[in-house]
Amino acid sequence: MNEEGLLPYLRILYRRKLLILGIAAAAGVISGVASLFLPVSYTTTATLYPAKQAAPQGIGNLLNLGEKLGLGGAQAKDPIDILADIVKTNTFLKVIAAKPYYSARLGRPANLMEIYRIKGETQALKDYYLIESLKKKIDFSTDKHSGVLYIEVTTPEPQLCKDLADTLIADLNAYYRRLVSSKKSSYREFLENRVNEAGESLKESEDHLRTFKERNLLSTNSPDIFLQQARYQRDMHINEELFLTLRKEYEMAKLDEHKDMPAVDVLDAPEVPIFKTAPMKRKIVTFFVFVGLLAGAALAIALEKRRALAALYGDIARPQA
Repeated sequence: MNEEGLLPYLRILYRRKLLILGIAAAAGVISGVASLFLPVSYTTTATLYPAKQAAPQGIGNLLNLGEKLGLGGAQAKDPIDILADIVKTNTFLKVIAAKPYYSARLGRPANLMEIYRIKGETQALKDYYLIESLKKKIDFSTDKHSGVLYIEVTTPEPQLCKDLADTLIADLNAYYRRLVSSKKSSYREFLENRVNEAGESLKESEDHLRTFKERNLLSTNSPDIFLQQARYQRDMHINEELFLTLRKEYEMAKLDEHKDMPAVDVLDAPEVPIFKTAPMKRKIVTFFVFVGLLAGAALAIALEKRRALAALYGDIARPQA
């Protein structure tokens, strides 16, 4: 559009400036009043890093052997993804929601069902609404390049925001400890059974060799006897090496079972937020004032066009002298 074509519209906007400014002011006042009734929310952020969890050497060897034999070549999942999956599970969030938190609005400790005033026809429906609400208020993001984890927690109260984030981190560590401890216990029990089986096999091979030697003390020149004795000795050495390897792995598994390592290390602990994150009143009012200006300009041009068309039809309809 050239300048000559733009000038008529500018004249229209200038003539109707009171209408345009009035609509913009009304939009700003209405949006400002409406923002007073929007729910207030605060957000805190915690920066975490996955703790290094060294898997037992035996597990790694078994997995490598299984991949070579084609018995499960699936790659192990990234620890960051595992932690993110844990946080998103309904079971984990239900435990978080059931814990007591101090509410400034209620003036006493309460669970999240009371604090968020969740309503529903049944308890199952209330639980569903609460869990879905928590999934929206807890944001778990990761940086795959640095391995850093970020947890953002949003609540209607500042202190509740920090308390919920602290509980989330503590329960994540406890949940992960139980998970790892269960796997370590299973592996230790597996090794214990294998050590017992290997010990029995070693004892059996030793008894066979001793019995064979006792029966053939005088027959030392027979090649068949030498060959059979070599076989018994080879079986005994194999069983002995297997027993020693498993026993060593078993002792390492017992020590590793008692190691208590967290799932994440806290790099930046959550803090009580100072400023509200919602509603953003200034941005809301600014946006609707801008929308009001656009709406007012469009209305002014439409009214001017309507007036011009009415005048034109009036001139056509007026009888000529």
